[in-house]
Amino acid sequence: MATTFGWKKKTPHNLSRKRAAAFIESEENGEDSSEKEEEQSSSLLCKRSQTKERVEDKESTSKRLTKEGIAFAEQKRYSEAIRKWNDALTLIPNDEKLHEMKSQVFLHLDKTFEAIKSGEKAVELNPRWPVGYQSLGRAQLKFGEFDLAVKNFSKAFHLRPDDLELLKEDLIWSVKIREKARTHDKLMAAKENT
Repeated sequence: MATTFGWKKKTPHNLSRKRAAAFIESEENGEDSSEKEEEQSSSLLCKRSQTKERVEDKESTSKRLTKEGIAFAEQKRYSEAIRKWNDALTLIPNDEKLHEMKSQVFLHLDKTFEAIKSGEKAVELNPRWPVGYQSLGRAQLKFGEFDLAVKNFSKAFHLRPDDLELLKEDLIWSVKIREKARTHDKLMAAKENT
């Protein structure tokens, strides 16, 4: 004699008898489960399209917030620009351009450490983007990290060798400042030794 397989029907303790009876009754009546499956699949498709709309909505909202932040920055309303860009970054956190713009604005606000952090994030997100290295270098230069600034300006110039402004105003200038700082440090050390 072969053993047959069958589902064990067990009424959960937390269901009321009325609900359990309705469940058993619908099962005994043989209600078509394919209709339920169709409803579930159409519901799933609807949820997928809503998710896609939300993603598109996030992108458009992020773009709007970015533009508003740019307008504030152009009006020198830097704190408001940062707020708008932070809101945009909550929607699209891996936007290197927003991090780079924040770096520039933090420099205007004399928040050099925050400018460095934003510049580092921009470079981390897109290591082949010279503008990110340029902004990071400017923040490091203002912070007094001359060697790091020269290094990042060099990377930016390597990625965009035709940018003469970058060469003259950032790279060459930062090398001169670094040399002056080294000369100053040597003079101060010599004075301390005498």
